[in-house]
Amino acid sequence: MVSDINRGTYPSIHDLCDRYEIAERTLYADLEYIRDRMRIEIKHDATRGGYYNSTPEVKLPEFDLFEDEMQALLLGKDMLINYSGPAFRAELEQAVRKITSRLAKKESIPIEEIRSLVRFIPTGVAPTGGKELSDIRDACEKKKTVEIDYYAPSTGETSTRKIDPYKIVQHDGAWYVAGWCHHRNDMRQFAIHRIRRHRVLKDSFEIQPGFDIDKWIDSAFIFEHRDGEHMVRIRFTPVGARYALDRTWHQGQKVQKHPDGSCTLEFSTQSFDEVKRWVLPFGSGAEVLDPPELRQRVMDELQRTLRNYKES
Repeated sequence: MVSDINRGTYPSIHDLCDRYEIAERTLYADLEYIRDRMRIEIKHDATRGGYYNSTPEVKLPEFDLFEDEMQALLLGKDMLINYSGPAFRAELEQAVRKITSRLAKKESIPIEEIRSLVRFIPTGVAPTGGKELSDIRDACEKKKTVEIDYYAPSTGETSTRKIDPYKIVQHDGAWYVAGWCHHRNDMRQFAIHRIRRHRVLKDSFEIQPGFDIDKWIDSAFIFEHRDGEHMVRIRFTPVGARYALDRTWHQGQKVQKHPDGSCTLEFSTQSFDEVKRWVLPFGSGAEVLDPPELRQRVMDELQRTLRNYKES
């Protein structure tokens, strides 16, 4: 930005916003930062309709990155874009362009070669609008209640409710907001891509004293909170165990390995449906032992699935 202004072409707000693909409020904030923190006197010439640098002798400091640092930056940016949807694509692309433009030795880092060595293949990414995410993120920061029209796939219905947003969470290709639901009078998580309409209200809220939102999020088996806390035991056959032992599924899980190569996995959950959806892909390689309610839900689901494959 400063280099454009230093050229003496007197770029306007419109010119700079178009070039750097940013909103006017972002540009004004950047100009204020340059003036206050970097002591560069960027001024506006009303006659020419643009900005100029009245202290051209002051230069922005150059910096450099090692190749592994640049690789981490590029791959982190690509990973976030691929696995969290397009919500921050423009901002991330712009940030990387700003950084690379300020490198002291641009030719020392093979940027295109770094990009060509790694590929991300995301699946099931939920498209989330940037405005919804930005507004709810601001509401979290300012502690403002939000009214939403929310579509629940479990019922196929859309309902209007008020929520106090505590934290934005990115999980498995989708963005969620965790907070207090006035309708349920309880903590809930809402998928932002299922919000059909939102309105930030003037009402303010305070998080309950002593409540740890991160601890609440981490208490789930994977993500959902619905059924209270229950201990789950699942036995995996020798073949199923090869895949089950491949990863850590829950921070508090316990594994008992058996002489025949099978294993029993034990962990806590607050959502039977979440565990059901997780265990079914293991097929005959897994058997839910406890609790009985979860075991019955899995059996019912398998019977319904089997009916889909019966000859008519």
